[in-house]
Amino acid sequence: MKKFSIAIVGLGPRGLNLLERMSALLMEQPLACALTIHLIDPNIPGQGAHGWTQPAHLLVNTVAGQITMFSDPSCLGAGPVVPGPNFLDWANQRGYRKVNGRFVLSTLGEPIEENDYLPRSLLGEYLTYVFDTIMDRFPDSVEVVNHRREAVDVKQLDDGRFEVEVYGGFALDADYVF
Repeated sequence: MKKFSIAIVGLGPRGLNLLERMSALLMEQPLACALTIHLIDPNIPGQGAHGWTQPAHLLVNTVAGQITMFSDPSCLGAGPVVPGPNFLDWANQRGYRKVNGRFVLSTLGEPIEENDYLPRSLLGEYLTYVFDTIMDRFPDSVEVVNHRREAVDVKQLDDGRFEVEVYGGFALDADYVF
């Protein structure tokens, strides 16, 4: 069986969105070959600049109702629609509420509303949820390898493939690099 490999350098929200679209396409039309996807990022997968350890006073610059990592019927020409909760719905489903101007897990306070600006740390939790959900959707023929390191360099090889040098002195080859 032929094997292909893909490397995604950087797994913040943009890299996570690419991974989501790959999983959606593979759910609709499985490959007739083996695929390895290399994720290269030293941080927690998906969180990017929105680490969940940030202080709660650092807010996302977009309102909660406008953030999602999943497709919906309004996404035309982007592949199959595989629904999932947007940031607002996820936060409310998890039990986050607005209590004295803070967003916490609680049965008290008010529900989070679509025009609320939520903490970046909370977005980090959502992005981790999205990553875990996407990983569960990949078929068995896809191996995902998470390299918790920085990419140092990317070189195109003579055969058209790529070599990604990873911090620590090792390299991996890939057919495609994003």
